[in-house]
Amino acid sequence: MNDILLNNDFDLDFENGDLKIGNSKNQSIEILLLSAQGEWKEHPEAGADIKRAKNGVIDQFLERNIRVQLEADNFNLDKLTISENGFQITGDYEGI
Repeated sequence: MNDILLNNDFDLDFENGDLKIGNSKNQSIEILLLSAQGEWKEHPEAGADIKRAKNGVIDQFLERNIRVQLEADNFNLDKLTISENGFQITGDYEGI
């Protein structure tokens, strides 16, 4: 899925004086998981707010929350692995 890309500071990324366009799948997932519910006006229920789990408990609620948010975003989740070092997501968006 191609879209406008953001840099590491979540600001618009430019290339040769124009907006950088590229595969935004990972960027979309990252933004969805970092966002807290209520931060998106059009979709206030979107967001997993995984920052709250930092230095906290990794439990089934976190895993379920990530799964629910990805599926609500039309992401076909094949595998989700969560550990103290981070998580790994395998899958793809529907129709892409």
